[in-house]
Order: sequence, then C-alpha cells, then structure tokens
Amino acid sequence: MGHTLSGVDNHYFPGKGTDITDDVVEAHRKVYAEKALPSLRLEAPTAGEADQVIQEQRQEIDMLKEEMKRLQIWHDAEKEDLETRMKEVLATAMAKFKEDLFAGKIEGAARAPRAQVTEELSL
Repeated sequence: MGHTLSGVDNHYFPGKGTDITDDVVEAHRKVYAEKALPSLRLEAPTAGEADQVIQEQRQEIDMLKEEMKRLQIWHDAEKEDLETRMKEVLATAMAKFKEDLFAGKIEGAARAPRAQVTEELSL
C-alpha cells in the first residue's frame, strides 16, 4: 500500500513458518501494487474511460432490449397457443356435456326443454 509506518510489517503474512523480513514485506507490497491497486481508484475516471463505459452499457442495453423483444414474441406465441388449446378443450367438453344432457345421462335434464337448454348453452 506504499506505507512505511513502523510496526505494520507484521500485517503481511507470508505463510506459516516463514520469518517476516524486509524482503518478504517488499515482495508482498509489490504483489499488492500489481494486483489490488489497479482496481482501487480515488480519482474520477477520465473522459475517455467514461465514454468507453457508456458505450459498453449502451451495447448491453441494446442486447437486453433485443432479448426482451425475442422473449415477448415467444410469450405471445405461447399465450395464443394456450388460448387455442383451451378453446378446443372447452368446445370438446361442451359438446360432450350437450350429448350427455340430451341423452338423459345427466339427472334433472328431462325437466328442461331442449330449446331452452340449447339457447342457454350457446350463451
């Protein structure tokens, strides 16, 4: 981290059984400077860096918009397919119900006139 305060050298742990020497401390400082310091920033990014980040984010946004459009198209197709299948199932069930109703397989059906039942079912 670039500090040279006394007593901080014990914060560098090179490993069990290794003596903490000035060389070990400097080696750890070098590794820290190479790996950790570049990701730490105290100043604001430059205009070029900000432009690059903005450009990357725009590309990501465009990619996500395309993905949303693709998923919306898929969703709409699935919804339409489901509605079609539901209508087919309901039509089949209604036809079976009418058949059973007029065949007298459903109790109480004999009391209702056929014309009235057909009219009510068509609603």
